[in-house]
Amino acid sequence: MMIRGAFGLIERARAPSPTCSSATTSRMLAVIVGIAVSGAALAQPLGTQGQEFVYRVESGDTLFGLAQRYMDSSDEWHVLQSQNHVADPMHMPTGMVIRIPLRLIPVIASAAHVVFVQGDVRSNGGPVTVGMWLHEGARIEVASRGTATLELSDGTRVTVPQNAVAEIQRARVFAKSSLIDTIINVLKGGAESRVAPRGTGVGRFEMNTPTMVTGVRGTRFRVAIAHQISRTTVLEGKVNVDSSRRSSPTVVVAGHGVAVSQAGTVSHQVPMLDAPTIEALSGPVVGDNASVRWTPVKGAVSYRVIVARDEAHTEWLSSQRVEVPTAVLAHLPEGNLTLVVTAIDASGFDGADAVMPISVRLHPAAPFAVAPVNGSKHFSDDVIFNWGAVGDAVQYELALSPDATFSRDVQRVRTGETSVGRRVAPGTWWWRVRSLAADGTFGPWGTPGTFESRRPGPTPLVSDDGGNTFHIRWNAGEANQDGVASNYRVQLARDMAFKAIVVDTITQGNDVRMARPAPGGYFVRVANLDALKPTDNDADREAAFSQPQYIEVVDYVRNSQGNAIRTENGLLRVGE
Repeated sequence: MMIRGAFGLIERARAPSPTCSSATTSRMLAVIVGIAVSGAALAQPLGTQGQEFVYRVESGDTLFGLAQRYMDSSDEWHVLQSQNHVADPMHMPTGMVIRIPLRLIPVIASAAHVVFVQGDVRSNGGPVTVGMWLHEGARIEVASRGTATLELSDGTRVTVPQNAVAEIQRARVFAKSSLIDTIINVLKGGAESRVAPRGTGVGRFEMNTPTMVTGVRGTRFRVAIAHQISRTTVLEGKVNVDSSRRSSPTVVVAGHGVAVSQAGTVSHQVPMLDAPTIEALSGPVVGDNASVRWTPVKGAVSYRVIVARDEAHTEWLSSQRVEVPTAVLAHLPEGNLTLVVTAIDASGFDGADAVMPISVRLHPAAPFAVAPVNGSKHFSDDVIFNWGAVGDAVQYELALSPDATFSRDVQRVRTGETSVGRRVAPGTWWWRVRSLAADGTFGPWGTPGTFESRRPGPTPLVSDDGGNTFHIRWNAGEANQDGVASNYRVQLARDMAFKAIVVDTITQGNDVRMARPAPGGYFVRVANLDALKPTDNDADREAAFSQPQYIEVVDYVRNSQGNAIRTENGLLRVGE
């Protein structure tokens, strides 16, 4: 029956006509998780049981008023009186449960609003984006590392995590009260719901996995299907688990879960594992990753770790499953986030959530490292560090350490420039830079770089006494590991590029004598061979040399014995 109402086309609520395929429908088990009415509950809509909407009476309620509030006409109050065996329709006891057939409640079309998308999420062949409205028949497919969050008109949220497929079978609202009337089929994976967070109650809310779930005010529950077993865990409130193979429902209270087999057998209630205790962080997370730890939970075989964008943790930025009580949170965005850790038992039931807020700071951004180039070798005591400028940084801090984790012997230098020089000892070093904002807060560290500092080639000193030999010496270096003097390579060349080499010799010790070369200009350099390694390439061997020094071999006037003639002004040069 269709009725035209103020909000558009109105129809009476009835048993939903499936929008999924007949094959999908046949796979669904007739298992219903419905409301569980608490004696202490306040008056309000309590959802549905079977094909009936359930309401708990509060003081002053009348059957006339309830019919006017939910049904087509207040004249239908007599139907409620007959069905609920009400003696006095004008004076009903507070707490009495009134059941209204769904077929007598008019509804109007609604839709689910996409409020959050992470990663690859598709619906009916196209991409799902924030702001879209998904209507009845929409199929939501979430890929690995993806998440989608749907919000209904009353604020109810459904989070569909990675590797899950869900389908909106029904998306309506009660025409007069605007209570939601929604059925979602979880065809693969799982889903988590936070129902009616504003305290309005619900008309009907079901999630079929093949287990069908109806939530009540404030109810939070999870539904999952794996290996043909459906599981429901209740975090807040109560639900009824009802199977076509059972004559009466099982009331599942908060902190418990049940499983339903493919044959429709409902398990006994399983207490949820305790929430782990997450170790507090020392402060804000500065950077896009963080390591977190928590206390192991007895009976846990794994843990689910979620980072959510909202306090209610309905918008999942990431979800991972680990087998040890520690995890690395990667690719964190800036802002206030929520960390959720849940223990999972051997039967696959989720435990209680451990929730901790975390704050992530990514600004001012880390500078881009320029030099030393990662993996480079420096044959020098002095190393120049360079990095890019960051617009909102007023200073920078350089950290230098012989340890890749920067946990020991860290040297720190703060500067307003993008370059700084440091004297470093031979060895392998790691360095990184971060920016400092005007308010005194640091941004994240940049990616660490590493380099090797080697003993530089010694500076040669040339001694020319005018004789037939030429003497080159340098300061003695450290002995090698065997206590023997270091080995050096000495080169003398006509050009600064050492393409025209005149002398190329290896010596042990800190000096060398060579036959006097022909008069003219030369370049000399020395390399400490003990600073080299077998894996070094030609470029490394070239870099091990000292800076070339220019020398001039003078042509002296000599006597008959070949010795240079000395005057009161020194050795006499040819042509003087």
